Amino acid sequence: MEESENKIEAIIVAFNYLDYLSITIPENLKTFDRIVIVTKENDPLIDFCKNLNTDKIFIIATDIMNYEGAKFNKGLCISLAIQNLKYKSWIVITDGDIVYPSEWKEKFLNIPPDIEKIYGSRRTNFDTYQDWLDFESGKRQLSSYLTYRGFIYGYNQVFNYNSSTFQRLLKERNGWGYENNFREARDLDWVFVRNWNNGQVIYNPPLGENCHEVKEFNDTGVGLTGEIPCFVYHLGEPGLNHETRVTEKFQ
Repeated sequence: MEESENKIEAIIVAFNYLDYLSITIPENLKTFDRIVIVTKENDPLIDFCKNLNTDKIFIIATDIMNYEGAKFNKGLCISLAIQNLKYKSWIVITDGDIVYPSEWKEKFLNIPPDIEKIYGSRRTNFDTYQDWLDFESGKRQLSSYLTYRGFIYGYNQVFNYNSSTFQRLLKERNGWGYENNFREARDLDWVFVRNWNNGQVIYNPPLGENCHEVKEFNDTGVGLTGEIPCFVYHLGEPGLNHETRVTEKFQ
């Protein structure tokens, strides 16, 4: 396999999120070969990334996420990011509040991944900044935090630029974005996954009270969907910032 075929580029769409990104970007630069970030003009994230003094970050400053009155057209932003990829090999759609552990890339490449599949990781959640500090310092073990059900959510969708599914989407719908069909992030994440093998992803246990407290996972990917055998880390309360920032500062 040529070296370029192992390159992994991450795409992040985020604004007003520097409290998270100041933690996640330095960590994730250890994992990804390049990170394309779509943010708003004049967001403080731009100066933060410049001060990191690395050519592994590419910033796109734009107001396109609010095109035609949308609150958060994440898909349109991702389509723009895809036009600015360098390697066009493995692509990771992720969020600004996700940390990738140091072993994630190795475990993904050791699957070995099939370029026709879409992959995802489960996430362990750190609700508060103190939770994160306790884990980082070794005060608490990973097993003491909740790992959320399901995978291939929008916080971690991994696919190959050269897959036949994605190439079809590039021609039919300008890639990931679906343009203006979705004006916030939530539904768009699922529609994208369902393009792989008609979205055959099994989730068990079902949604319900305390469903995240289940310690054993019986859900699995089928067909052209697959699980990466490595958790990622989510900072803050999950499932809230679909249209705009509503969570408190992570500090």
